[in-house]
Amino acid sequence: MKGFELEKFQVPFTTDVETFLNSITIGADPEFYPLNKRREGGESTNWMKKFYNHINECKVPLIKRMIGYDNLNDSNYQLDDSYDSQYLEMRPGYFKSIPEIMQKLQWMITYAYTKGLLMDVTTDDTIGAHIHIGHEYSSPNVTTARSYIGKFLAYFVGNPLYSLNPEGRINSYYAQTDNLCSQSYGEEYKVLSSRILLSPKLTFICFNLVKEIITHVYLSGSHPDFLIYTTILRSNIKSTNYSEDNSNISIPSVEEYTQFGIDRKEFFDEIKKVKTMADQNIVLSDSWLGLKL
Repeated sequence: MKGFELEKFQVPFTTDVETFLNSITIGADPEFYPLNKRREGGESTNWMKKFYNHINECKVPLIKRMIGYDNLNDSNYQLDDSYDSQYLEMRPGYFKSIPEIMQKLQWMITYAYTKGLLMDVTTDDTIGAHIHIGHEYSSPNVTTARSYIGKFLAYFVGNPLYSLNPEGRINSYYAQTDNLCSQSYGEEYKVLSSRILLSPKLTFICFNLVKEIITHVYLSGSHPDFLIYTTILRSNIKSTNYSEDNSNISIPSVEEYTQFGIDRKEFFDEIKKVKTMADQNIVLSDSWLGLKL
């Protein structure tokens, strides 16, 4: 790390470090557009109703209609024939490790496929792969800590992945790369497009980065193993909309990604791969079925 500036955040931390680390969970609610096996949309067709009947058999709502649609009866997940252009979201739950949530997502994608439903994330809309990090954390300066987290998430995750946003998402609330929402369980990062799920490898990297950055920021002021190294000052971290042709936006170096266990080349290669896949007729089952995780 020679030549790197050490950023040690003085955030008072009153939760026991081991308690905090043991409390961390990762969840997500990736949104998608439903297609049938012929890769056709058709929210009012019999195949969709049949799929919802299968959902009703599950005690946990693994896949549900996005919140906010008035025509949805959330108690039984029935389809309203009069409503058009519906999106769904996966609800895998919360897990202690990233491999666990990856396996659950794979199970859900495979389950949907066997019931005649394909998941499209290439649509030109605002659908996102929201990432949830739960934990037990106590600090009088939690707001300050979260402002740091937002900046670092923008720097390491949101800005490099901004180019995956479809046109319909670019100018939305979700496209602000430092958009970090405080939740009762911890934090939710809503910035990333659902297109990241086209690559299981990229999905894994994004989950890992978000989890590690949040962990490091909260512990960096009290635990030497979680100090954050960066080549730029906090005040210079850009946290607004990013575009590849914007030379004023800094992208982390190989060494900066290495501190979080991320191979920078692999990360950016997967981003390029997904950009190509998004232009093709690719659904999630094409990437996830039969994959050994």
